[in-house]
Amino acid sequence: MAISISMMFFFAVVGEILAHLLRNKTLVSTIWKHIRWSSEGTSSESLQASTSRCIVTQMKQNDKNCVVFFGSQSGNAQDLAAKIAKEGHARFGLKTMVADLDDFDYDRLNEFPHDAVAIFVMASYGDGEPTDNAQAFFDAATAQDFLGDSERSTALSSLRYASLGLGNSSYAHYNAVIREVNHVFQEMGATRLGPGGEIDDADNNLEEDFLAWKEDMWAAVSESLGVEEIETLYEPSYVISETSMSGSAPGVQQTAQDLAQYNVAAHGTFQASRVTVANCHNLFADSDRVCLHVELSLTGTGLSYHTGDHLGVLPANSNQEVDRFLRVFGLEQKRDVTIEIHAVDMTSQLLMPSSITYEAAVRYYMDICGPVSRQTILALSSLVTNEKKSTLLALGQNKDSFNDMTHQMYFNLASFVETVFPDDPVLEVPFSALIENMPQLRPRFYSISSSSVVQRDIISITAVVESLHVPNTSRYFKGVATNYLFNAATESNPDGFTSGLGRLSYPPEIPTEIPVFVRTSTFRLPQTDRPALMIGAGTGVAPFRGFLQEKCHEVQGGQPSGPITLLYGCRKDPGDFLYKEEWERCKAVLGDKFTMHTALSRQTETKRYVQDVILEELVDKVHQLIQGDGYIYVCGDAKMGREVSSAISKAFASKASISPEEADQHIEAMRRSRHYQEDVW
Repeated sequence: MAISISMMFFFAVVGEILAHLLRNKTLVSTIWKHIRWSSEGTSSESLQASTSRCIVTQMKQNDKNCVVFFGSQSGNAQDLAAKIAKEGHARFGLKTMVADLDDFDYDRLNEFPHDAVAIFVMASYGDGEPTDNAQAFFDAATAQDFLGDSERSTALSSLRYASLGLGNSSYAHYNAVIREVNHVFQEMGATRLGPGGEIDDADNNLEEDFLAWKEDMWAAVSESLGVEEIETLYEPSYVISETSMSGSAPGVQQTAQDLAQYNVAAHGTFQASRVTVANCHNLFADSDRVCLHVELSLTGTGLSYHTGDHLGVLPANSNQEVDRFLRVFGLEQKRDVTIEIHAVDMTSQLLMPSSITYEAAVRYYMDICGPVSRQTILALSSLVTNEKKSTLLALGQNKDSFNDMTHQMYFNLASFVETVFPDDPVLEVPFSALIENMPQLRPRFYSISSSSVVQRDIISITAVVESLHVPNTSRYFKGVATNYLFNAATESNPDGFTSGLGRLSYPPEIPTEIPVFVRTSTFRLPQTDRPALMIGAGTGVAPFRGFLQEKCHEVQGGQPSGPITLLYGCRKDPGDFLYKEEWERCKAVLGDKFTMHTALSRQTETKRYVQDVILEELVDKVHQLIQGDGYIYVCGDAKMGREVSSAISKAFASKASISPEEADQHIEAMRRSRHYQEDVW
């Protein structure tokens, strides 16, 4: 049989490609790692590939009788969902699975098995809104035609469920999402097991609130399903095997940026880009503290943004904390050993590459610097076989003893173990248990402080470097992301920082590039010349720098501007007054269209905050804005945001001679029309 010249050419090309691949083992290894990671994925992604999006069908196919749904923005709800599922299986033998609300459809929720339970862990985000991954579920469940022609009062009579909401009482609509879900479910005949839990992030007591709720919840689930608590040995969710391959072997060694790509892919929402520091300096005159102004170059990255967006930064844990963690858990000599991680159950999530070194897993994927958890101490106590077991068990079971020891001490897990066992600070527990109990290291978000119109190829952020001395110790608590940024900034501009703030250390490849992504925000400058009031405290003034950059650019280009009032709060001037020269330049460009008020909380003995200035100096301005279809912008922490909202309502009520309730209604109407916008955390 004759072979054409074109076919001969084809085979020759294929042969050359194969030969190149065989010569380039690193390329083969890298390709295989990407294929393997994408094929294993997360639980619901794996399930979707082979079955429908119907949760009822998937529970039957996978023989599950307990599904824990999560709606999560920052990751807390997702972490709690994983803990609930793990505990349900270990304590009661339930066949559990964790489910991202966005991965399923709910048009057959009325067919939910009567001998199963659904647990909903849902955060309220922003102004009482669902998280991004819960939006579709929330819209469907709260629609009047949910479940179609079913009799509404009995449509969910087969559903037994439990609920836990995460919110912040500093927001006006505290835990609004889970409250509305509860209302709909009970209106449609569902049976809630145990109390409707609500965790308030404002009181910094997430873990204790969670522990109290889950005990009541499990008691109700146990009684309803007829299951009893059992004693079982530890059953790992992951099988971990050490390979003979060195962590420095081709295809195994990963840079921070390569791993960050995996980290972002695991979130399933963003793709990270690597950026370099173009410029940076310390904004504080106070030498004991550092506020970074960091400008990051977007050249060649393909990244773009809009004024008012957020920048997600993927940090890495420092050498000091990675070394401590590996030392405490007996892995110091194995840091470069490559491990293979495989989920025991296809519904278990693995949010890191399945082939990785111990050090890389700890540095890039595990939140080892977060506050030590009493629940984690309890979980690890059951895995320790020596005399340390009783000590850990006593601390884990006794809330008061644990709190007395940890209050204001800023212990992470490893430093806690070092303090409890100073003579022998080593706990030998399975690495799978650490993966299961340590939260994932997640991105940190910063308001972008530049204008995309003025600085198209530059993103700037403004961040105070977190460094607190722990009383009566030689330890410092240092924020993971801000110190990571501080290191990158000082590496790029060693002469730009005169602060005595100590730096953490990182591997040589980390300071060169920072993995970031842009998260779209609804915090937007109006495309009109209507009057605007911008209120920011501390680094909350960051987005207003971008807003005013853009306004000045527009005015210099001949466009009109409405009146803009900036109310800025900080401690003292000089000291931590941010961007003072830039506000003066804004005044020079905008003239009488720009007015600035300040609230200095530590300048004198009388503390003065932005909410005080609103009531003392801006009552007329607030009234004019609300009556004149103006805009109000607020940026800062959630507590400040709520106090500002209250002050604005009081100011308007007094000037308009209306009741507080009527004033609140005006503010709510402004929120709905996007005339009152908040960027709070």
